[in-house]
Amino acid sequence: MPTAAEGVFSLFLDNVETMLANSAEFRTWTGTASVAAAKLRIDWIDRDAGYTRPHALLTLVEWNQTKIAGGADASYSAEDVLVGIRFEGAVPTGDDEEDEARIFLNNVGNILEDLRTLSATGTYPVVRAFQMLENLQHSPRGERTSGGAAENYFSFTVGLVISAKG
Repeated sequence: MPTAAEGVFSLFLDNVETMLANSAEFRTWTGTASVAAAKLRIDWIDRDAGYTRPHALLTLVEWNQTKIAGGADASYSAEDVLVGIRFEGAVPTGDDEEDEARIFLNNVGNILEDLRTLSATGTYPVVRAFQMLENLQHSPRGERTSGGAAENYFSFTVGLVISAKG
């Protein structure tokens, strides 16, 4: 049985993973029919092989909590965590790569719209802001692997500023 997420770091990643897997646009993009299958397309660890594109990599980019009162009644500001999501999608060989880039960015934009809609509903985290962390990138051919084979791919990284206090 997997270890349950707890604490300030794991819970944020786990909650964003669940929200992303529940995005209908993410499931459409990844060709997965269920939330469980979509979660198999989301990683917390950047690795060179063992996954299938399209997929998403979640990372903790920044965390802060500021002390705003001292002494025995120490008080802290609301926690904010910046969770990065790097989306990666394979580029079909021989196709018009500029058009493929538009398709890729359209998919990412649609997923972000889904996340914006899901934010703060039910048990989903409150996304206070979306940020672009890394613009569209194109891999050098054969640089990284997916499912064990060299692959040409696009990546785009966004950040979600998540509030623990709502």
